[in-house]
Amino acid sequence: LVPAPLQVDIATVLLHDHAFVSLPVVPLLGLRGLTHLDLSFGALTTIPEDIARLKTLVVLDLRCNALSTL
Repeated sequence: LVPAPLQVDIATVLLHDHAFVSLPVVPLLGLRGLTHLDLSFGALTTIPEDIARLKTLVVLDLRCNALSTL
């Protein structure tokens, strides 16, 4: 049995200076109203297609990661 995502009203998530190699999108799906996601200065190598499911996202900061393509 998998629990449903938690529904929380949060507009900004700051995860800069992280060590993520991949982005865990599923936990972010429960953040209603997420408009700003800062993942700058990290170790991301890819961005999953599920990022498009964050419908309210306006700003996605990916500066200074190890991305080879967007």
